[in-house]
Amino acid sequence: MSDSITKWNATVNAATVRHTLRRALRTVSAAPPGPVQLDLPSSETEREAADLPAPVPLLPEISPLRPDKASLRPALDALGRARRPIILAGLGALWDRASGELVAFAEQLGAPVLTSTKAKGVVPEDHPLRAGILIGGLIEREMVSQADLIVTVGLDGVELQPKPWPYTAPVLSLATHPSLDALVPASPELVGNLRQLLSGLTEYAPAGSGWGETAARQFRDQVADALDAPATGLSPQRLVEVARQVLPRDTVATCDAGASRLLVVQKWQAYGPREFLTSNGLATMGYAIPGGLGARLAHPDRPVVCFTGDGGFLMAIAELHTAVRENLPIVVVVLDDQEIGMIRVKQEIKGLPTYGIGLGGVDWEKVAQGLGADGIAVDNEHALGDALQAAVKSGRPTVVGAMIDRSGYVAQFNALREL
Repeated sequence: MSDSITKWNATVNAATVRHTLRRALRTVSAAPPGPVQLDLPSSETEREAADLPAPVPLLPEISPLRPDKASLRPALDALGRARRPIILAGLGALWDRASGELVAFAEQLGAPVLTSTKAKGVVPEDHPLRAGILIGGLIEREMVSQADLIVTVGLDGVELQPKPWPYTAPVLSLATHPSLDALVPASPELVGNLRQLLSGLTEYAPAGSGWGETAARQFRDQVADALDAPATGLSPQRLVEVARQVLPRDTVATCDAGASRLLVVQKWQAYGPREFLTSNGLATMGYAIPGGLGARLAHPDRPVVCFTGDGGFLMAIAELHTAVRENLPIVVVVLDDQEIGMIRVKQEIKGLPTYGIGLGGVDWEKVAQGLGADGIAVDNEHALGDALQAAVKSGRPTVVGAMIDRSGYVAQFNALREL
């Protein structure tokens, strides 16, 4: 049953359990990372685990090899011909912990950087070369089409829209593992540890023409204008902007699927890798709260904010009780638009009558209190800012239910992406 969604599965046996666990951990963390499933029969639970005949580390001790200039020649030739390179960075840059090397590479080229949604923060989002998020929509095509070389860094096909590659410029791929899906027409492809590849290319590549800062700034302004839909009351885009203004710089944010996700992805700024967590691809609803609990366990001394729609919150409401029981103080911001917004947007764009999307009437304060958490309802920017600051200071799981104006969704979606 699990073959199609795991990298490996096995049955645990007490005589070989130590070896099985080592293989499982190595398989999980090998590029590309992915899940392993183990069955534990009840007959094995009371048996003594056998020792390994020789000590074996849990994870392999691998010393990455630094590429020499000759092996980088195909990439250096491509970079030398380019006057307007652009970087599209994806999950691989996180896997190889290559954030610093990626920033140095972009600075050497003077190239604007678009990151995939899940790689958000791998380039600090107040860096002048950070353009924004690669979402597969029309809005980024103008900037990407101006480039005469597209450099993909750790970009995985699972992060892209399931559509044909829309660009004609040559593509240089830097990847942790070979691309087998052929979604991106890259030539050449350099496969290896991204920290070492990027360091070598930064050392040997010529300085770029410096078009990146202007291109990145213009694209950021274009996205801001596209999202600046008029609103009556608290708009979802202003909600995210206020949250970013009042919450500490080192806050870790998680984001649910739904109509509000597009705005959170664009408006929230992450300043480091793995500081923004979301479910992309299948875009599962109900991710934000359990994702926030994991983030809080990993970072017990940092604030964690979970952005979720009302529908996504109701799918994972039991996890709020988990947060209370396990003393994991997260701040859950519920964007209450009284509907399953993404479905309503798609119905409206396709000219269908709205059906089966209505929500509303939830008292977020009482729901939170009923599960042992703190709760407050807000409907304006000032109250939102005060509530978020108080929630962080309280050290308790807190729900902030924010009534938002949903009227701008369709215009924002039409401006940013194809549906």
